Amino acid sequence: MKFIKSFALICLQFSVISSAIAQQVRLDGLDLSTQALNKECLYSYQTNNHSSFNRGLCLGIILGVEDNASYDKKICIPSNVTIEERLKAINSFVRNNPSKRHASFASNVYDALFKEWPCAFK
Repeated sequence: MKFIKSFALICLQFSVISSAIAQQVRLDGLDLSTQALNKECLYSYQTNNHSSFNRGLCLGIILGVEDNASYDKKICIPSNVTIEERLKAINSFVRNNPSKRHASFASNVYDALFKEWPCAFK
């Protein structure tokens, strides 16, 4: 029961964050739009800025979406795929789908990872 309560709380927090991102809200001066987060995620990894808050935020959103989707057998990313490769797939998706830039960053992460690494069922 404790696990279910914790999971429900995490889902609620993720929902609030996703909603804020979708509305392109600024939180304490931080731009949470898809366009801004996509740019910041890529920049923080290209510059190897390990102490960046944005890097942690990006990593948390990406791995959270990935974990949830892999649990549901929607996305199957091989273990040898790096965070940088995931970021490149997300960046490419956002760049090639300008009409989806209004969607939350988490939604675009899901769509990009699903497009690149869908689970193949036989």
